[in-house]
Parts: sequence; structure tokens; C-alpha cells
Amino acid sequence: MSYFGSALLNINQKTGRVVSITLYLLTFFVLIFCYLPNFFGSFTFLDDDSLINIPQLRLPFSWKLFKVLFTPGYHIDFYPLRDLSYWLDINLFQSFPNPKEVIEFDTDPFRLHNFILFLLSGVGLLQLFLKLKIPVLLANILTCLWLVNPFHYEMIAWISARKDIMAMFFMIWSAVFWIQYTKKRAHFWGVSSLIFFICSLLSKTTFVFVPFAAAFYYFAKKELKNKTLYLVTAILLSTGWALLQRWHYSHVVDVRFNYPISYQIPASVAALGRMCLGLIFYQFNTVDTYNWGEWLHLNKRFIWPGIATWGFIIFTLFSALKKRSIGWYLIFFFATYLPTSGIIFNHVNFYSVRYFEASFLVLIISLAFFVKKRFGRFDMNRLLIVTSAVFLWFSYGLFQESKSWSSNLKLLHKAMNLTPGNPGLLTLYLLRLKEVSFHEKPEGPIHQLIKKVE
Repeated sequence: MSYFGSALLNINQKTGRVVSITLYLLTFFVLIFCYLPNFFGSFTFLDDDSLINIPQLRLPFSWKLFKVLFTPGYHIDFYPLRDLSYWLDINLFQSFPNPKEVIEFDTDPFRLHNFILFLLSGVGLLQLFLKLKIPVLLANILTCLWLVNPFHYEMIAWISARKDIMAMFFMIWSAVFWIQYTKKRAHFWGVSSLIFFICSLLSKTTFVFVPFAAAFYYFAKKELKNKTLYLVTAILLSTGWALLQRWHYSHVVDVRFNYPISYQIPASVAALGRMCLGLIFYQFNTVDTYNWGEWLHLNKRFIWPGIATWGFIIFTLFSALKKRSIGWYLIFFFATYLPTSGIIFNHVNFYSVRYFEASFLVLIISLAFFVKKRFGRFDMNRLLIVTSAVFLWFSYGLFQESKSWSSNLKLLHKAMNLTPGNPGLLTLYLLRLKEVSFHEKPEGPIHQLIKKVE
């Protein structure tokens, strides 16, 4: 097989190179066009400002700084590495004469930081594809489609989502280094993988179950040799950090809810349904569209897509029993979905789209294997037509997302059109209408609600 996978795609290297370069140039243009204009706006909602406008993040670089950041309870959140990245943004690019004064921060460095981490995650994803022996042209196409998918907009534009992009960035590169270790048996790569995984945990516990899934995978395939030390270390660190996080968010800052499992499961299924729809249809990607507890009420319309998603997963799992190599990705899907399912950890707002980013990452890798295994040869014209159609649809969705994220009011407006019965969002919307001048006439399902309130 040639470098560009001509045996798979039935094309020569020159054509593959031209297609790849063209696609990357278009991807970069679309990303700059859709993301850059919103980098210079104000903070999104109130939590962006409240998370970074605290005196602790203005401390000089010292042991005291690290002690504060890595001590549970100094702030409402406990994501040490994310807060350290905020400290870098603040101290390198902001000026504040009085450390205790509440100031108006420049948002540019924060969002540019998110954007750079996202691009580096894309580079890591491409490397991961290549390490997994995905043909290069197919790897390039899937990487570009992953980059332009509008599903990511919240994770990049919302400064408080820094923890999500950092956790994903470190986990992707941890996986790249791990695969390199399994091939070279050089401890440099094993240690590097472990360090990056620790950094992912310190950013957010999104991938806390991945070491367990990896250990099960290698145990079942009888390939644990030379991997036990690193996997056991990662499992112990994951367990300890998860317990510390659980203690923090139950005793220091209590964000638990005490709904019965019969209430949590339908809410979780509905959230999964909406998130999977959001991978294809940008209209379903809204920020934290929960109702402060009334999830089942506002999520009922998405229960059936969620059931269909689980049905597909279970069907694939049973189908994979005969061909075990096809279904291993399901282990990693469960490992990345469970922490944010609302069942394992009772967190109040898992309904935000960025909480599904880790599972989306597993799905795109699974798609690469699916395409590689199921299609022996591609017709070049058909490949270009399908890639172009998906790329244009995602680009259009990304452009629409950029318009929604151009102001807090428009963001709330989109969320309310998706969940018009949400009184929490309606309250925020009306407060924003009072605070700012909004010249666009409200349209869609929320129009009648606003008229009634007025």
C-alpha cells in the first residue's frame, strides 16, 4: 500500500496530495472566517468572567500559586491545570494595577488560547489516525471534517470550556505516545503518555475511565505484557483523582441532584439523542439547555433519538461478538460517555454539547476503521462528491454557529427556540433584553412566550 493508500482509494499519490492540501487550506480558511470574528467580543454569560476575575489568578509565579491552584476549595471549581492556563493568559496579556480590583478582561487571549489548543488537537488526531494505520488521504479527510464540525464551537468560544479542550488535547497526544510505546517499547514514550494523561486528568476527569478500558482491551487480547506498569499506574491515579473530584463536588461545592435512577436514565438517554443529532445538525447544539432540574420535561423530544443511538450501539456490540476486533471501540465509547451521562456522576448540567466531545472523538476514530474495513476501493469522483457535500454542510453549520455566538442574547435566543418551555432560559433572556439594546425581532417558538410575559 502506498503512502496515500492507493490500494484503498484507487488513486495515485499526486492526486491524493493535491486533494489533501486543498482540503486543509479550505479548512483553515473556514475556521478563521467562522471563529476569529467572535474572539474579540465580550464574555459569554456570567461564569466566564466569574471564573477568571478572582485574586488568586493574579498571584506571582511562586510555590504559593501552585499551592492555591492545587488545593480543593479555593474556588467553586477544581480544575488545577485549567486555572494555571488562565493564570498564563492573565499574567502574560492583561494589566491590572490593583490585584484585588475587579477589572474588564480582554477576551482575545483566552479564546485564541482555546483555538490554538483545538488546532493542536487536530494535529494530534491526524497523528493518531496514522499510528492506527489509517490511509493518509482518509486520515486527512476525516481530520478536516472533524475540525470544521460545528459541534466544537461551544468548546472553543466559551472560555469556561477550557477544561474540556485541554482534557481532550492531552488525551489525544497521550494516546499517540502510547501507541508509539507499544511499537517501540521505549520507556520515553510510555512515560510521556502517562504524563500527558495526568495533565488530562488535572484539566478535567473526562477520560478517567480510559485506562480501565485499555486494560480490559489488552487483557482480553492477551497483550498485557510490558504494559501493566503504566496501565496500573494510570488506573490508580484515575481512581484517586476521581474520588477527590467527587468529594470536592459533593462536600466543598455541592452540585449533586438527588433524582431517582428512573428519572436520571430517561434524561441521560435524551441528552445522548440530542448530542448525536448535533453531530450532524448544528441546530441542536446549544449551551447548557437544561432547566435547573427539569430535564425530563424539556428533553422528552430527544428520548427516541437516544433510544435509537443505544439500539445501534447494542446491535453493533452483539454483531461484534463474532468478530471481536470490530467492536472494541465500544469499550472506549462507554469509557468516555459514562462520566458525563448523568448516571455515574450526578452533575447538574451534563446536557451541554461539549460534554459529548470525548465520545465524538471515539466515534470519529471508529468511523475511520469502519470506512477502512468496509470499503475495499473508492471511486475518486464519488469520494470527492461525498467529502465536498459533508464539508460544505459542516461549514454552513459552523457559519450559523458563529452568528449565534456573536452575542449572549442571540445565544439565548437559539437555546430558547430549541427548548421554548424553559423558564430559566426565558428569565435570562428577558434580563438581557433589559440590559442591552436588541434590534432583532424575536422569532420562532419563543415569540409567543415573550409576548405573554410582556
